[in-house]
Amino acid sequence: MKDRKAYDLKLPLNIWNGILAVYSALGFWYTFPTFLNVVYNKGITHTYAHISEVYTDKTSGYWVMLWVLSKIPELVDTIFIVLRKRPLMLMHW
Repeated sequence: MKDRKAYDLKLPLNIWNGILAVYSALGFWYTFPTFLNVVYNKGITHTYAHISEVYTDKTSGYWVMLWVLSKIPELVDTIFIVLRKRPLMLMHW
């Protein structure tokens, strides 16, 4: 691999990032209303200091769970970095 030329992965990387962007936008769309409701009724500290409706509501809780699980496929970014022969930052190790 050391002697090989770096791959040009501009199109697959753009598609991958587009998919992640749409996924993030959907997560925001489904969790933000519940988040605002909790902030309005119980205060901002309730969103991080307590197990609030943001996590227990069926819709927003589902999307929070999907966000946690999405960290696994986001490791594909590391593959793109390696194949393009770019330096890895510490968080990609």
